[in-house]
Amino acid sequence: MKENNNKDLIQKRQQLQIQIRINELNGHLADWWLPTIQLLNQEKCKWSLEYLVCATGDEHGFWGKVLFQPPWNQFHFTGEVIRNEKYHYVHEKIYKSFPGNHPVRYVPNLSVYKSEKVNNNQSILENIIKILGIVDQPVYLLFARMAPVIVMQLSDIVKLANTELLLSSEDICITSVSYEWLIFRSIEDEWRHGFYIVE
Repeated sequence: MKENNNKDLIQKRQQLQIQIRINELNGHLADWWLPTIQLLNQEKCKWSLEYLVCATGDEHGFWGKVLFQPPWNQFHFTGEVIRNEKYHYVHEKIYKSFPGNHPVRYVPNLSVYKSEKVNNNQSILENIIKILGIVDQPVYLLFARMAPVIVMQLSDIVKLANTELLLSSEDICITSVSYEWLIFRSIEDEWRHGFYIVE
């Protein structure tokens, strides 16, 4: 009987720890991404979520409940935006396809964009798109170190590049949904770009 009570207490403690961690992460997601989503809706851009988060086991269940609570319930997301995956697979694919060697955080080893004449996000992004020779297409937009992952048109990112869409407080990745190329903007406002090279 005592062993069963101890097991129940341990399980309840673990559940509580998971819930506390998810509540903290949920608060960060809301602080960082709600303004982005509100901006996209205000500008009438078409967008969707590849995922809000990836989680398994008990964490997946807790996140499923979060979708029906403010602020996420206003968007009527389905449970599909909580992917039953152990890792944030878009992030992992970017890290593997475009490796970096920064000692503290992810910074891909790609060409650095340099121009003294251009100093705003929109013009820089337009120039990088020309350098890469890519056309308008659906892309992933994400912070390099955290979920979620937004799917939207590249042209809409260009249109909103001088707004709060590309927050200066985070490293940002823009990549094709096939991971053929990557555009990266660091918190230091350094832009990098390049194609996936098969070794």
